[in-house]
Amino acid sequence: GKWVRLEPLEGKRHLNAVFAVTNGDPIFLKKAYDNQEVWGFQKEGPFDSPNELKKSFVFQKLENQAAFAILHNLNDRLVGVVMLSKDKPQNLSIQLDTPIIGPSSNGGKEQMEACFLLIDRLFAYGYRRIQISIDSKDSPGSKLADRLGFTAEGCLLKDQIVKESSRDSNVYGMLNSDWDKGAR
Repeated sequence: GKWVRLEPLEGKRHLNAVFAVTNGDPIFLKKAYDNQEVWGFQKEGPFDSPNELKKSFVFQKLENQAAFAILHNLNDRLVGVVMLSKDKPQNLSIQLDTPIIGPSSNGGKEQMEACFLLIDRLFAYGYRRIQISIDSKDSPGSKLADRLGFTAEGCLLKDQIVKESSRDSNVYGMLNSDWDKGAR
């Protein structure tokens, strides 16, 4: 893309950078932030060390999942991670998970372009449906789904237990026909 590129997430190459961008320390922002801004709506985290992060869902993927490092084109700096889950090739559907990204890039052009690149590639590969499931309290995640052109499909009450709390999930979907008709 114009701002970022995606590459398969690898522990050896990306672990320390992912930890640095998401642990709350003043690195690129030049000021500290609450790492709950990054991990608050994720199923695990925040993490106290790169080793803890390595053992998490971010780097330990299941068979029907994939993860990509989001790298800034100008300086090769890692911006965050975007993941795909619930791949159902027999139904040509997949889930785009909310990107794990530092607060400085949340809602920014890098996050949008990373999602756009994945969506565009998935539809080019023949997928018919992409969905996003977002915690009902995650307003930045809902805004991202709207900005990307997803359609709100409903709310699943008590859908998950995340960090010992009940989670209602807002489900957004996009069809290949939506993409072809102008969502792209």
